[in-house]
Amino acid sequence: MQGEFVLLGDALWLDFINTRCSREADPPDLLADAREWTRWCGLMQLTTDPASHPAALTLRDQLTSIATALATGAPVPSQSLRALNLRLQDVSGRQQLVRVAGRWELPFVPANQPGTLDRIALSAAETLALPQAEVRICAGPTCSLFLLDQSPQLTRRWCSPTHCGRGMRVERRRRTGR
Repeated sequence: MQGEFVLLGDALWLDFINTRCSREADPPDLLADAREWTRWCGLMQLTTDPASHPAALTLRDQLTSIATALATGAPVPSQSLRALNLRLQDVSGRQQLVRVAGRWELPFVPANQPGTLDRIALSAAETLALPQAEVRICAGPTCSLFLLDQSPQLTRRWCSPTHCGRGMRVERRRRTGR
């Protein structure tokens, strides 16, 4: 077992790509082998086949490119977007009108239970379609974890206020003398 998974991204796809990010300067790949891929899927309550490990790593690279672009304000790489759309085209289903909290919504309802990689891709697509959300990289000085900021004022900066956020607040107080 290489290390423990950090599940603070607030979206399945961000927790997935965070298996290659860390609070360390040179993060290890937590999905380096099929056994770790299977262990992560079990932790996330996803079923998988160890043979899907190579495809998972390829998808993770594409999604990491998308998350990096979103977090830095760069254009989303067209190759990564194409890869995401290719994965999504295998998910069949329909839209269904539902009432949620007094508002009408038109969510996509898959016809069958999507596979693990399809669920990860759907999570990424849902995040990209959110009007009031931002993908960020943790502001911790050595942290490279991605997170989803859905706070009312879009002010979330740290993967964890008790880990990275606490250290930053302590350092800021030390510098200002408060």
